Amino acid sequence: MPPEQPVKAAREARKNLGVGEESRLPDILKLIEGTARVPVFLQALPDGLSGAYRLKGGAPFILVSNAVAPVRQRFTLAHEYGHHVLGHGSLLDTEETLRDFTHDPREVDANKFAAEFLAPIRAIQNWMEAHDQPAVDLEVVVRVADAFGISAAAARIRLEAARFLTSPQARKRITEAIEAGEHRQLEARLGLGGVTDELSRLYREGRDRKSTETWDKTLDAWEQRYISLRKAAQILGISTGELEQEIARRRIVQVVDGSDPEFDVDEDDVG
Repeated sequence: MPPEQPVKAAREARKNLGVGEESRLPDILKLIEGTARVPVFLQALPDGLSGAYRLKGGAPFILVSNAVAPVRQRFTLAHEYGHHVLGHGSLLDTEETLRDFTHDPREVDANKFAAEFLAPIRAIQNWMEAHDQPAVDLEVVVRVADAFGISAAAARIRLEAARFLTSPQARKRITEAIEAGEHRQLEARLGLGGVTDELSRLYREGRDRKSTETWDKTLDAWEQRYISLRKAAQILGISTGELEQEIARRRIVQVVDGSDPEFDVDEDDVG
């Protein structure tokens, strides 16, 4: 694949999803599930595994580890969506593949896709123009990272790609500061809170997340009395009380047949 093709694919993907290249994504999880219609599962994964793009019976879905910070979850999700858009087929991803260490062309292309998908060059240019194009130092890097919901290391690379960080000395100085963890202290001093989205909310709550499709199928099964409330809560990984609250919020009422569910279907039949 030509080196520029993953970047073009990311721009086209954003256009197709109705978000363009002008600014950061509104909510990557809701965008990929709700608009792109690719189910996403956020859960504990085996040691060393950061994410996966899978095809089951021709139907795609994405797995993302919930053991890492939201900035890494966003990049993993964008990377896996890149595999989907670029037609790479089923793949498992580790921290090494997400950093290009393997030099697998599919992983390199997915990383290029993810970088442009999360922080397009044009959006970086717009941010810099809106802030009077300041000289890039660690504070600018930290503020760009905060604005786009990416890591400080990724923000430094994007500023370099957008030609706002051209000095080798400045790049070296900022890279060393990030490696020393100085960006975290600066984030705290500046009072930056990062992007608030569904991934950050789920991370704070510390729970797994089933896909929207699994939720819909499970609630449909409960509504039709194919499964009990207990079984539905078990499938969704929440308490029966939490499920009752969600059912009330959605105003779902079970069909009336005068009986309680007498059997439960398997989770695989629902999700």
